[in-house]
Amino acid sequence: MDVNRIRIGLVGSVVLALTGANVGGAVAQTNARGTASSSITLLDVKLGELQSIKVLTDEGQGTLDPSRFNLAGPEAFGSFSALNASGIINLALPNPAIKATAPGAAAGSLNSMAIQFPPSGVTGVANVPVPLGSLVKGTINPAKVEASQDADGARSFVSTDVPSLDVLSGLVSIKDVKVAGVANNAAPGSSTADSGLLSIGEIGVLDLSSFLGGLGLGLTDLPIGTLTDLVGSLGLPLPTAGIPGLASGAGLGDIKSILSSVTGLSGLIGSVTGASSCGVLSGLLPQVDSLGLGGLLAPATGILSPLTGLLGNLTSITNILSSCSDVDAAKASVLSPLTSTLDGLLPTASGLLDGIFGVLDGAPLLSISGVELSALAKAAGTLDASQAVASTKFGTLKVGGQEIGALNIGATVEQVNALVNTAEGVLNTVTSLIGMPNLIDIGLFEKTSSKKLVDGYNVAEAQVSAVRVSINPPAALSNILSTVTGSGVGSLLGGLGNIGGLTNGLALPVDTGLADGLLANAFNVTSILSQPTTIRVASIRAMGDYTQVAGATLSPNNTGTPQAPAGGTLPRTGMNGGLVAALAALAVAGAFGISKILGRKPVEG
Repeated sequence: MDVNRIRIGLVGSVVLALTGANVGGAVAQTNARGTASSSITLLDVKLGELQSIKVLTDEGQGTLDPSRFNLAGPEAFGSFSALNASGIINLALPNPAIKATAPGAAAGSLNSMAIQFPPSGVTGVANVPVPLGSLVKGTINPAKVEASQDADGARSFVSTDVPSLDVLSGLVSIKDVKVAGVANNAAPGSSTADSGLLSIGEIGVLDLSSFLGGLGLGLTDLPIGTLTDLVGSLGLPLPTAGIPGLASGAGLGDIKSILSSVTGLSGLIGSVTGASSCGVLSGLLPQVDSLGLGGLLAPATGILSPLTGLLGNLTSITNILSSCSDVDAAKASVLSPLTSTLDGLLPTASGLLDGIFGVLDGAPLLSISGVELSALAKAAGTLDASQAVASTKFGTLKVGGQEIGALNIGATVEQVNALVNTAEGVLNTVTSLIGMPNLIDIGLFEKTSSKKLVDGYNVAEAQVSAVRVSINPPAALSNILSTVTGSGVGSLLGGLGNIGGLTNGLALPVDTGLADGLLANAFNVTSILSQPTTIRVASIRAMGDYTQVAGATLSPNNTGTPQAPAGGTLPRTGMNGGLVAALAALAVAGAFGISKILGRKPVEG
C-alpha cells in the first residue's frame, strides 16, 4: 500500500511583449489631473510573523498628476512579479520584477524561456533551509507587460496565464488561471482602472493531509474512528470497491467495525501472550465478545460473509479460554486460532485502510471551481459619471466531497453569507474530530466599492477577493495533539506484521508534504500552522481619481494610490542585458528572486 503523493515541479514557457513607448509628445493642455491604478495578487499567504509569500502580482498605473508624485510629467508603468517571499525562508536575488514604463526606452520582445518552480535537479540553494519547491511548484506565463504615454493619456496593460500552482506542499492549489488584462488609463477626460476578467478553473484550499501536517499531524497519527469519521463528515466516497472478503453494501459503520475488530484482535493476542494464569485467560472472554466478529461473519447478514470459515475459530477460542487447566498449554492452543482469525481479516482491513488513506490524502477541505472576478473603477468629472463595480461568480463550492452551492453574478450578500455559514459548519465538524473546533474561519467573495469626493478629486475604488481562510490555532495546541495521537492507527497497527504466524501485514503510508515537518524545522517551530495563518486567493483592486479643479491637492494616502519612490521619478526599465541576466537567474533559482517591484509600492489586494 503506497499512498504517497509525490508532486512534480512543472515547467512553463514564458513569452513576453515588454514595451515602453512615448508617442505623440505631451498630453494636451488641460486642467485635468488623475491617476488610475489596479492590481491582481493571485495568492497571498501569511504564516504568522514567520513568513509571507505572494505568488503572481500583476499591477499597473498611469498618472496625469505628476506634481503630486514629484514627477517630470505624465507617466505609466506595468509590472509582473512571479514570487515575492519575505521571512525566515527567503532567497532575495537582487533582480527587478519584469516591468515596462513610459516614457522610457523602447523594449523589444523576449524570446521564450523555460521557468521552473522548482528548478530541475536542484534541491537547495545557499541560505535557504528547505528544498526549492517546498514553497511553490508550478508554472506562470506572463503574456504581456506594456506601458505607453501620449496625447491620449498614460496607460498600462499586464496579462498572465497560470496553468497550475501548488503552494506549501499542497496547502493551496490553483489551476487554469487567466488574467485577461490589468488595464489602466489616466486620460484627459477620466481615470479608468480595470482589472479585466480574472478566471480560475479550480481553487483547492487546505489539502487535508497538508493541513494536518501543518498542525503537526500525519494521517497515521489519527485513530481509526477519526479516520472513518473524517470520510463521513467530508462526504468522500467509501473505499469499498474490490476489497477482498467484503460483501456488497458495506457502510461507514461496517468499515469502522471491521477495523476495530482487527485492532481488538491484535490487543487480545498481546493479552493472551502476557497472561500468567488460567484465571487471567478466562477473564479475557469479554474481549472476545466485544470484537463483534459473530455479527460481521454471519453467513446470511454479515458484511464479512465471504469469510464465514473464520466462525469456527471464535468457538475454539471461547472453549479454550473457558476450560483452561494449564496456562502454557492453553496459551499455545488459543494463539493459533487467534492469529489465524487475524490473518484472515488482514487483507480486508488492509484494503479498507488503503482506500481510506487514498480518499483522505490530497482531499481539499475547501474547493471552488469556475471562478470569475473583476473590478472596475472609473473616476470622471462628476461622481454621477464615475463608476466603482466589483463582480463575482463561481460554479461550484465544495467542502470535501459535499457540494455546498454556486454563486451567480447577481448574488446578494445574504446568499454569500449563507454559503459561508454552511461551509464553516462542515469545516467545524471536521476540526472538532481532532479536538480543535472553530479552528477555521472563511470568507468568500468579500468585496467593497465606493465613490467619493476627496479634496476636490472624484475618487472611485473597487476591490474583491475570491477566498480568505484564517486559521487560528489554540494556545494549547501541543497538548491537544498529544491526546489525538495517543491511539493513532500507526501505533496500533504498525507492529501487526511482526506477530508470529501472520502472513499479511498492514503497510502504512509514509506521510509527505507538510506532514514530514521539514518546513516546521526550518522555522524552528513545532508545526507551521501553530502560527495564526491567513490565506487569500485572488485579491483584486482597482482605483481611479480625477479632477479638473485648479489647486486641488490629493495626497496619495487619501486613496491608497502607490506613492512615487524617494527619487521622485519612475525608474526606466527597458530590455537590456541586466533584465536578461535577472530572468536567467530566475530560471536557475526557481523564481525566488523576484522580490522587489521597481517604482511604487504595490497596490495591496
